[in-house]
Amino acid sequence: MEWGAPIGVCYGRVATNLPRPSAVIKLLKSNGISRIRLFNPDPDALTPFYGTGIDLMIGVPNEILPMLGNGSIATSLQWLQSNIFSHVAPHQVRYLVVGNEVLLKQPYYMTYLVPAILNLYQALQTLGLGDIIKISSAHAAPILSTSYPPSAGAFDPDLGSVLLPLLRFLRDTGSPLMVNIYPFFSYIDNSQYVSLDYALFRSTRIEVDQNLTYTNMFDEAIDAFVYAMEREGFYGIPVVVTETGWPTGGGDAAGADNALAYNGNVVMRTLGNVGTPKRPGVGVEVFLFDLFDENGKSGDEYEKHFGIFGGDGIKAYDIRLSKVIMTEVQTPKLNTDNPSDKVDERPNLASVRSFFSDFSKRVLEHVSFHHNQLKSDDRITKSTLVTWSNKDSSTMELNLERQLKAWKDNPNWVDQPPDIKVTIPKGSLSNLSLTVDVGLPPDAIYNIVTDPDNKRVFKNIKEVISRKVLVDEGSRQVVEVEQAAIWRFLWLSGTISVHVLVDQNRQDYTVRT
Repeated sequence: MEWGAPIGVCYGRVATNLPRPSAVIKLLKSNGISRIRLFNPDPDALTPFYGTGIDLMIGVPNEILPMLGNGSIATSLQWLQSNIFSHVAPHQVRYLVVGNEVLLKQPYYMTYLVPAILNLYQALQTLGLGDIIKISSAHAAPILSTSYPPSAGAFDPDLGSVLLPLLRFLRDTGSPLMVNIYPFFSYIDNSQYVSLDYALFRSTRIEVDQNLTYTNMFDEAIDAFVYAMEREGFYGIPVVVTETGWPTGGGDAAGADNALAYNGNVVMRTLGNVGTPKRPGVGVEVFLFDLFDENGKSGDEYEKHFGIFGGDGIKAYDIRLSKVIMTEVQTPKLNTDNPSDKVDERPNLASVRSFFSDFSKRVLEHVSFHHNQLKSDDRITKSTLVTWSNKDSSTMELNLERQLKAWKDNPNWVDQPPDIKVTIPKGSLSNLSLTVDVGLPPDAIYNIVTDPDNKRVFKNIKEVISRKVLVDEGSRQVVEVEQAAIWRFLWLSGTISVHVLVDQNRQDYTVRT
């Protein structure tokens, strides 16, 4: 299973009790949240994200669409520089969301939407960012005139004059269709027809449509948009869910348990690249609504209670928002750099090898996901393979050059400190529960893969167990080396046996751990 995109979270700020920006950044990092949606480029909210490594989806407010749509490219360029790039680095901006639910809530701005998008896109191209920052607009589900069954999905024909040019732009630029999806609202508006369990991913009932099986309303809503695009002749446009969530209070069906059931399943499906019945295995990027409760919102009471956190930073329910790659591994007590925790026993080698076997697999799966999204590069003419093999996992192959490009193009991948819990049920054995966010691979493993001459790795080599020259053809030499390598991961360390097959013409590398 490939890992999907990190979970994004909407950072709504219509509240009087929000934490300080510095506390918000700390909260995001401690919970493994690496993508945030801001509904407008408020400098007070935007500036603290500078240099944090957190990717941003930034909203362009509806009310400035006439200025951007009627203005020149220079107008859009000046707006971008003044309102966004003077506060955060361009590489942190992943998406611009031009208008929010314009076609549903504020039709006055409809005619300005596509011209504003085109001018902003040209401005980004001027800055060399046209292929880096994707532009789209967030839409509400009711822009579909028909949404059930999903295969009947169709856009409101009255919106065609705006939607069709927008879809052409999305197709031509590789940008996503952005949609706000709320099964909660569908349920409370149609509770006599819609099952609560079906909205919360826990129904045993299935719906069959065009030989596709549906088990929840979330998938149905996404696929209705996919079918609607295909009905207009647009295939392959990705879908990003820019808002979805479930309130913890304020009305029928609202509550922490239901919010956990809904958001927890959305997170699991997103991180697991589950996709939908129409597009199985095609991950859908999701931004959960909302980071905090917003006590300043008007309307129904539940509008104020979508927050995952309260204003005090305490979770409303126990949801995990990042990837878990290791839990409940039994091993003797580990040496750490914390003197109060140090003990004499050495790590259990089987547990360490099991950990790194799983770790390498996760890393390569994550890299594979980004590799699949890279554009074709005609300069890459050779297929250089990296093979990880171990007793418990199947062989995995990747194009090395594209793997390295994926790593280099994602400098913001960082490892957060692990969440470690240790219990000692009996004797000298202990249960170690270790939760880690997937980031870059450990230094020793990374260097073994990226440096065929193994020069940078020698600082990690404790001893050479065996070395055998398999091929010697002058400029090309293939050597098989077995070495005891020191591994380090955060403050944990140990020794593993590493078999390295090095082809020094850099055509093939095989790493066995």
